[in-house]
Amino acid sequence: MVGNFIVALMSGGDIEWNQRAEFSGVSLLYCDDVKVYHPARKTLKSLVNKFRRVVGGGFQRAKESKSLFRLVLWHFIPPVRYGRVLLDDGKKTHEVIFACLIFWVIKVTMLGEIARLAVGGKPLR
Repeated sequence: MVGNFIVALMSGGDIEWNQRAEFSGVSLLYCDDVKVYHPARKTLKSLVNKFRRVVGGGFQRAKESKSLFRLVLWHFIPPVRYGRVLLDDGKKTHEVIFACLIFWVIKVTMLGEIARLAVGGKPLR
């Protein structure tokens, strides 16, 4: 049995649970008739706030697994692969560039959040 989500995590409980399930040998299945509804972020501020919360959960997991350096390094990598996915999906070049710039701003903001957490700040919920 994999167990429940870890409620102490500020964010990323689904990722942590999936990693635990995979490590335990539990197979996850795709179910076509299941729908998950999640609100879209409509402003850059709400998107940045969401990612600040998400990085809090990632920071907690990275700190526990002693992989903070890898977490920080990931945020320095430009979001090129996401641009390729969008281009392959038929998006226009200017849309892809705009999306990548937004994601880059978010990644840099997340580095600031990691720094805040590293000096003792509390993760956002």
